[in-house]
Amino acid sequence: MKIFDSLSHIKKDGNWYGTKHDASIDRLLREFDTSLTKTLLVGMPDDDMEYLISTANQYKDKFVPIAPIVFDNDTAYEELEKQILNYKNLGFKGIKIHPRFLNTNLIDENIKNTIEIAGKYHLVSLLCTVHRAPSKPLKRPLSDVIHEICDETQNSKKILLHGGYYDLLATSEVIRSFENTLLDLSATLIRFQDTHILNDIKYLFKTFDKRLCIGSDFPEFSIKDVLLTIKKHNLDIINDEKLKNIYFNNLYRFME
Repeated sequence: MKIFDSLSHIKKDGNWYGTKHDASIDRLLREFDTSLTKTLLVGMPDDDMEYLISTANQYKDKFVPIAPIVFDNDTAYEELEKQILNYKNLGFKGIKIHPRFLNTNLIDENIKNTIEIAGKYHLVSLLCTVHRAPSKPLKRPLSDVIHEICDETQNSKKILLHGGYYDLLATSEVIRSFENTLLDLSATLIRFQDTHILNDIKYLFKTFDKRLCIGSDFPEFSIKDVLLTIKKHNLDIINDEKLKNIYFNNLYRFME
């Protein structure tokens, strides 16, 4: 069965922030020897964009390039638009917003601005939904914040990376009517497999199959890790059509 990974990263030197994880292009390419068909190749704010786009262009059948957005409290709307348009002209197919990496959180108005502008230029927005320290408290449920973002950017395509994390089920309910939103399970599936959240994931595999996608969050995990976790917990015991939606079709159609 074909697999479209929603979240892979590489580093030119292979070094993943001083950890033991190998983020080299060679290791990522080996993923295609087993299970992987295609992946979003997602940049981080400190990445070499020329290296990222040239690598994606070299393997167009495998990689869909996604650029990281960079902003702070002083970034004007016009500056965001200029940055996004530049990425569009370079050939990127979407942008990623990583609030914690930008020392902000999900209530930052520039998140909505970024998603809106990206949609204007037909780019998909990937929004990291992990909320934890050192980010400041939201003072309301994470799913409520995500609901507001999706409600105010309904015309723009977005993928909620990690699916609302510890607030997965509530997030799936508040976005149910927003057809331009996909719920991604990268990292969340593996991290919370021994908690009650696994039951939420089982429920979503059965009832939300047209709005889910899976990802590895490479290099921290591999797509093989994801598939083994799915099989270990019998998540794949659903009909083939639902599984194909989750594994490949939803993300493929979304990125068209």
